[in-house]
Amino acid sequence: MDAHLKARFYFVIEYLKALEITFQRNRNSLYLYTVEKSIIQQTSALIARDFGLDIGEEPLSEQELFDLLADQVAYMIEHRLDTLFSLMYRLDVKESLIRQALDPGAEEMPNIAIAKLILERQKNRIYTKIKYRQKPLDDMEGFW
Repeated sequence: MDAHLKARFYFVIEYLKALEITFQRNRNSLYLYTVEKSIIQQTSALIARDFGLDIGEEPLSEQELFDLLADQVAYMIEHRLDTLFSLMYRLDVKESLIRQALDPGAEEMPNIAIAKLILERQKNRIYTKIKYRQKPLDDMEGFW
């Protein structure tokens, strides 16, 4: 094989390796995007259920979900504070973080800070469910 042909062959091999790396990165990015979108959709469903929100049929962006939640939390702070605290307890949001959010000297408005806590907590719940999801036991068929 002459030097020119070897050089071209080497170039093609390196180019194919680069394409494979690019393909893998794009595939990983698409997977992460899909997982993140799924987490937001599942989080929307949980929050809508817990807070009685009508989110409609169209999937919400994280920002749209946050805005709806912050408005609902503001209403609950004004009119249904006991119910809000009960929900926070049930959602397992740390009491110390709630106190910080409600502190008059806090940087953010209480409804914004609490909505962030709720959204983050619910996203973490969904992420954990996805991460530790058990696969069905196919080899158990006919066991019983």
